[in-house]
Amino acid sequence: MLANILKVAGLVSNNSTENSVAVLDVGFGCGDQTVALAELILAPSRSQFRYVGVTLNETQRQAAQQRLDATLLAADKRDVENTSIKLFQADAAKPESWDKAITTAVDNLSDKAFSERWLLGLDCLYHFSPSRKPIFKHASQKIDANVMAFDLILGDNPSLWQTLAVRLLGFVLLCPWQTFLTEAQYRDQLVECGYDRGDIEIRDISDHVFAGLAGFLQRQDAALKPYGISLTGYSAVGRVYDWFDRTRVLKGVIVVGRKKSKSQ
Repeated sequence: MLANILKVAGLVSNNSTENSVAVLDVGFGCGDQTVALAELILAPSRSQFRYVGVTLNETQRQAAQQRLDATLLAADKRDVENTSIKLFQADAAKPESWDKAITTAVDNLSDKAFSERWLLGLDCLYHFSPSRKPIFKHASQKIDANVMAFDLILGDNPSLWQTLAVRLLGFVLLCPWQTFLTEAQYRDQLVECGYDRGDIEIRDISDHVFAGLAGFLQRQDAALKPYGISLTGYSAVGRVYDWFDRTRVLKGVIVVGRKKSKSQ
């Protein structure tokens, strides 16, 4: 998923390393995507690379830092001397709550020495409360960053009961009540936050998301049953994914939004 997001954003095209890159990664997990991102965009080969990660979970931050330290320790120091990676624990959905250290690190991403500045949200933005707007606005207005993400959006013409069902499922999954937007609403939100309507791409990749997840959970349940292990709860989740795949009431999408050029 990360590789495809970076491809749509143009960060891995032809393995070009001419541009210097700064990334604000929200919800970076346990560090695997941090390491993978640096590898995929060939960060050590770029003139400059700066990365700031923010996660809500302190245990994940610690795990990510350990993974990062181990990766750098195993690497040739000459390969990493021009990189700068900082990881923080905080609520990425509420930039106004960040302490001085985080604010300073994020603000430094706005340095004009970076020809590419990006906000990355990989499969997490639908959890942001009260909404995605604060982090979109912060990225747009404070660090002049484009946005790249995997997110979930409502289908184009959901019925009233389908919309209600999705909102109730979102509530169970600790998502804000109105987190799921239609594609048109999502575009409007990005434009409101400062992104160029003519330079927003929302690519539906549902064919590669829900059916695969549902099938995996079903196979795991079947494989473990002979050992007396039940995945009943996960099986229910699998049926939800299957419903998403069949109805497309909810779609998995790659989102890339770019700021307007200064000339515009």
